[in-house]
Amino acid sequence: MKKGLKISLLVVSHAVITALGFYGGIYYYDKNIVAAEAIASDYVLIARYANLVEFQQNNGTNDDYRNALNMFLEVLDRADYENNPLLDKNTYLTDKALTYARLSLLEERVKNNDSASNYMKQAINSCKPLSRDWCTPDKLKKFITELNKTSSNNTLQPTQKPRG
Repeated sequence: MKKGLKISLLVVSHAVITALGFYGGIYYYDKNIVAAEAIASDYVLIARYANLVEFQQNNGTNDDYRNALNMFLEVLDRADYENNPLLDKNTYLTDKALTYARLSLLEERVKNNDSASNYMKQAINSCKPLSRDWCTPDKLKKFITELNKTSSNNTLQPTQKPRG
C-alpha cells in the first residue's frame, strides 16, 4: 500500500472514531444529564413551594396559606412522577392527600364546612390507592395537627438567630 493511502486511511479512521465519540457523548448527555436536570428541577420546585406553604402557615393569613397550598398542589401535578425514580407515585399521592387534608382543616377553622368536607373527600380519594391505615378523616386530621405543631416549633422566628 502506498504511503499516501495509508495516511488517508489513518486520518479517515480517526475522523470517523472522533465523530462517533462526539455523537455518542451527545446521545449520553441527552439521555442522562437532561433527565437528571429535569428530576432536580422537580425537586427544587417542590421544595420551594413546600417552604412557601410552611412560611404562609406560620406567618401569613388564611388566604395566603390557602393560596400556598393550592400552588403546591399545582406543582405536584406538574411534576413528572412517572419518569422520576425518586418521586414515585406513593410519594405523590401521600403529598397530595396531606395537602388536601391541610386545606380541609383550614376550611374547618374558618367555618367553611362545605369546602372542608370536599377537601377531605379529595384527601381520602388521593390516599385510597395507597391502601394505608391512616387514610381516614380522623387519622389524617390528627396527623396534620401533629405535623403543624412540629412545623411551628421548628420555624425560625424574626428575633431568633440561626443555629450553627
